[in-house]
Amino acid sequence: MIQQKKLDLAFSYFQRSGIDNLERREIMAEPFLLAAPEGFRFPADRPFTAFNKLKYIAMFKDTSIRWACDAILFAQGIKPYIQVESGSYTFTRSLMETGLYLTIIPAGAADLFSRFQLLPLEPSVQAVSGFYMLREERGLPHYEFLMEHFERLLSQLYSGNSPICFPGGEKGES
Repeated sequence: MIQQKKLDLAFSYFQRSGIDNLERREIMAEPFLLAAPEGFRFPADRPFTAFNKLKYIAMFKDTSIRWACDAILFAQGIKPYIQVESGSYTFTRSLMETGLYLTIIPAGAADLFSRFQLLPLEPSVQAVSGFYMLREERGLPHYEFLMEHFERLLSQLYSGNSPICFPGGEKGES
């Protein structure tokens, strides 16, 4: 939509491949968490054993979030049977309430899954998000103001014990 000039600026998870005329500014990086039913027993140092007993809900097909989740599982030698594809945290949570399902989420969604066990995953792959804009619009004062203000708000929202980090508004090509 930015390329079509329907949007001037967009905040999104970054995609893995670049688009030539877009600039991106990294704002936030968050690790992934395994969300499993409360009370489900598995070794905390081996969270992937949960895939042997629970059904997997794969989130956000054809997005950078999904690709990162797939990479995490591949690195562990896991090729889970995907029981359900979901693009909704609400739908996913309702299925997980049955105690039969698990999923992988970015840490920014942890509050939505507070009724479940949340375990950090290794290897530490991160979901990186920030702003996209047309390259020729980079550095415009009103965009810089908006991005800096938004970064401050996010860092206040996720301050404290959150594993989410803020790399300082690094600018770079996509």
